[in-house]
Amino acid sequence: MRRRPFKKIVVTSLVIGWMMFLGVVFGCNIWIIASTRSQVYYDVSSIPFNDDGLVLGTGKLVEKGRVNQHFVRRIDAAAALYRGGKVKRLILSGDKGYDEPMEMKRALLQRGVPESALVLDNYGSRTLDSVVRARDVFKCARLTIISERFHDFRALFLSRYFGIDAVAYAPDDLSVRWMVRPTAREYLARVKAVLDLYVLNTKPAVNAS
Repeated sequence: MRRRPFKKIVVTSLVIGWMMFLGVVFGCNIWIIASTRSQVYYDVSSIPFNDDGLVLGTGKLVEKGRVNQHFVRRIDAAAALYRGGKVKRLILSGDKGYDEPMEMKRALLQRGVPESALVLDNYGSRTLDSVVRARDVFKCARLTIISERFHDFRALFLSRYFGIDAVAYAPDDLSVRWMVRPTAREYLARVKAVLDLYVLNTKPAVNAS
């Protein structure tokens, strides 16, 4: 008989904890999306001009050697913005360990973007690093974020916090099978972004050029 009250307390505590967790996740996501959605553009012709575009990296290949369609989307978007005269310089920011910036450079060269317009940032292992380095290393006060819609909101949120006047371009979403995993992961990444900025005071991993 004594175990029932204890079991009820445990179950109630778990339910309350789970509800609080969901509330935090939901709140952070609403905050980030609502505060940045007006800065996301879906058409090349309508997006404002900025000298610099920041292409946020992702690996070229996924499991079994398949081409990562998120990589293709971002590269195509970057090339379209350059050809459309919406950016002059593309900062290719990614993880050097996975050769992301160099893979982006090769892909953009294949699409006709001149090498003179491409700058590698080999220390963009996180979106926060990429954004802060764009400001501090590449001297960008204004910026066009080039990624995908699910990622653009967080990148813009970080940019605004660090004093960068940014807009973002979002190409069409991929099919559902490509979007489920990164979208779910992004829900938690937005919570981490809020914690990084307002609780943990997280600094970029690498500040040097």
